[in-house]
Amino acid sequence: MQNSNARETLRLDAGWRFHPGDIDAPVPNTHLGAYMANKAGYARGAAKPGFDDSDWREVDLPHDWAVEDAFDPANHIDAGFLPSGVGWYRRYFRLEENDRGKYLAIQFDGVATHCTVYVNGHLLHRHFCGYTPFTIDISDIANFGDKLNVISVRVDATYMEGWWYEGAGIYRHAWLIRTSPVHVATQGVFVNPAKVGGADWQTQIETTVENTSDLAMRCEVISQLIDPKEAVVGETSTMIEIAARSKVAVHQMIPVSHPMLWSCESPELYRLRTEIKSDGKLLDDQHTAFGYRTIRFDAERGFFLNDQPVKLKGTCNHQDHAGVGVAVSDSIQGFRIRRLLEMGSNAYRCAHNPPATELLEACDRLGMLVMDENRNFGSSPEHLEQLRAMVLRDRNHPSVILWSICNEEAIQGEPVSAKIARAMIEAVEALDPSRPVTAAVSGGILNDDCIAAEILVMGINYQLQIYDSFRAKHPHIPLLASETHCALSTRGVYETDATRFVFGSYDTEKAFWGNTARETWRAISSRNDVAGLFAWTGFDYRGEPSPHGWPCINSHWGILDTCGFEKDAFYLHKAWFTFEPFVHLLPHWNWLGKEGQEILVMAYSNCEEIELFLNGESLGIKAVDPIEMANWKVPYRPGELSAVGYCDRRLVAEVEIETTGDAVKLGLEIHPSMNSANNFISDDFAFPITVFTMDEKDRRVPTANHLVSFSVTGPAKILGVGNGDPTCHEPDKAASRTLFNGLAQVIVQRTPGAGEIVLRASSAGLESAELRIDLKAASVHPSLPPARVRHFVSNWRMSAITNERPDANQKIVDSDMNSWERIDPARGPQKAWDSAVGFALYRTEFTAPKIWQATGGRIRFHEIVGQASIYLNGQAVAEKTDASGGSLEMKFPATAEKMVVSMIVHAENAPAGISETVELVAP
Repeated sequence: MQNSNARETLRLDAGWRFHPGDIDAPVPNTHLGAYMANKAGYARGAAKPGFDDSDWREVDLPHDWAVEDAFDPANHIDAGFLPSGVGWYRRYFRLEENDRGKYLAIQFDGVATHCTVYVNGHLLHRHFCGYTPFTIDISDIANFGDKLNVISVRVDATYMEGWWYEGAGIYRHAWLIRTSPVHVATQGVFVNPAKVGGADWQTQIETTVENTSDLAMRCEVISQLIDPKEAVVGETSTMIEIAARSKVAVHQMIPVSHPMLWSCESPELYRLRTEIKSDGKLLDDQHTAFGYRTIRFDAERGFFLNDQPVKLKGTCNHQDHAGVGVAVSDSIQGFRIRRLLEMGSNAYRCAHNPPATELLEACDRLGMLVMDENRNFGSSPEHLEQLRAMVLRDRNHPSVILWSICNEEAIQGEPVSAKIARAMIEAVEALDPSRPVTAAVSGGILNDDCIAAEILVMGINYQLQIYDSFRAKHPHIPLLASETHCALSTRGVYETDATRFVFGSYDTEKAFWGNTARETWRAISSRNDVAGLFAWTGFDYRGEPSPHGWPCINSHWGILDTCGFEKDAFYLHKAWFTFEPFVHLLPHWNWLGKEGQEILVMAYSNCEEIELFLNGESLGIKAVDPIEMANWKVPYRPGELSAVGYCDRRLVAEVEIETTGDAVKLGLEIHPSMNSANNFISDDFAFPITVFTMDEKDRRVPTANHLVSFSVTGPAKILGVGNGDPTCHEPDKAASRTLFNGLAQVIVQRTPGAGEIVLRASSAGLESAELRIDLKAASVHPSLPPARVRHFVSNWRMSAITNERPDANQKIVDSDMNSWERIDPARGPQKAWDSAVGFALYRTEFTAPKIWQATGGRIRFHEIVGQASIYLNGQAVAEKTDASGGSLEMKFPATAEKMVVSMIVHAENAPAGISETVELVAP
């Protein structure tokens, strides 16, 4: 999100208060309590503005509370045996007086899974999808000046939208949007470049302008094209009249000739700057990234990008990562995309939900094609609104080439699925006609009147055997292998062992409904009419540990593990997906006790021939089968195993692995995949750091399983740890981790400021390691800091003004809703004094914040105008004899009980009364 001259988009990530578990908010048992509990701004329990959260833990977003907890076989298997439940978040912020009259909104990018949002005690929104963003207009109920704003969010993560680990909490960013009442509506800019012939393009622009004020406005909408070199290459403007409380869609065109095209190899990004002006004054402006490219799916020849055929070599992925759960930081999103690109993958399926915006931004920037997937299949208003939220948010990303409306619905082979699909496709095309709609379907697509009757690009999950049958029935529908593989493997393991819940890494294990990687690639690579594949999965993920249950806590399908460490399957796919010559050998060469036994050695390579050597002795040259690769059975002898690759009889690649000695020291390194990320180091950048051991010759030991402890100094914190072991129950939020087959990962996140980060790693019996990172000042995300929490005494009631001094302890009749006026001291003196003089009784109740219940504190009236007598629990505690404005302060006792404050004000002139806030302060 980018700030501009007129619009501010500020992060609200820092300084949230969090409470695990629900907060009891009993139904009031009095008439007055029930009456007030159902009034605007008077929410009960933790949603109440003055609720005491002083003992809650402070957290920053993104936050996933489930990953902080312990694994337990009593928890749901598909949640990775981690708990869900209910939690509460609260966050305070200040708005200045000059913010009055502006459009003010809060945007949540993702909350898992259901949530209810209150602001200043007002119920503003209920959201029923953990994967779609939502924006809440708070302009009408915002507070300004010393009266703080408080957001209260109840998150219910007990409801599962999927059958995988979904996490729990506000796990994506939150924002405050501050701009003019006449502004670009939420997700209100759509840039849709269309090629019109040769090198000529028309940049089609639709801008929705919103006016939230009570006045009609005449304004100018200006659209300006900025190319990847920051040059302005086109501009247009349109004058509009916009009525009060309304929206207007503005359509514009900007011609462009010979634009730099967005492609996987050269992902060129343009920006559209949108300005709204009135009488020369800038009201709002924002920037939208987009790209010029064409996409096309052909039933006979597959997928075309910029009129060039491109085989989709993709992976399906859930959104969690080791150490952080689903609260994945922006830089780790980019790290994961880089890892897949290094394998040669060019496509990413968001399984089975819309991803974080930052993932799509990484795909735009790095050149990864995306199949963007909706979570909930249905044509109800709620379902269609979730679908629209995805399309509106993501339609400007050039990386997105497909909208997927569902995955493996049980009704997919029935006519009802076609009806639902038709409604969903119409909803998509109304917002974005530029991309086709697909669905990932696992059965029933040969039936008449099923979902296949409506889908524009047919996505088939597994079922390699039905391609010909579907092609015969639907010769004109493009085909896509939307989910394939289900091959099982465990990083660093070469023999399947059910007692240890691990799988060998030779691509021999698979789910009964799936295929090995080799079987899949043989089928897909040989068919021009299949646009490509999405392998299940790129990364291992929490939950769904099929075919095992406890103690396995995550899947075994990944080509990389949960940390992003490559399994051997990574190199098998790289051999298929890339052209730069390389050779990879498996397994490692540490087999103590197996001397003389035959070890199956495989070479994964895109070379034509491989020659294998053991301790310098050639074991022969073998041709590389494009699918099966090359293999040898080698009697084990310690030493050096090496291989060279040949193309046209020329040596073009080589690799060697050695038998290592025992581990004697630790090693640390920032994962090499992050080296290209240096230009994107922001104030919250997170570094995935690889932890390993070495022998006395500095060779990494692939079998090490030591427990390693970490500490960090400097402007940084440890965000989480992991090791990719599917049976490891050590906590992810910790300062230690056991290596798994030689590797672990610690994620270190920088905190604001510059300086040197020093990460230290230690383990019993090993030499410690130290990694130093010199951090220069980084770009800072514009943020609205959390406000210092002040404890105000609120909910004051004021009696009618009388000539006679009232009884300070008189009771308020429970059913009296009219004799006593509710007042807000922050709004100044009470207007009732303008038409009457004499005596008035003020009253409220309060409970001391938990932090002062053992010590007591002070009540501070910042200003009272008039003479005043103060009573606490019926006892006189303070007196103000001067009628002019002045402050007053008194003690309150150490107690957790509710206290009653009564005040008699005597005034002969207006203004009078409580004219400023009443605050509880430390003793």
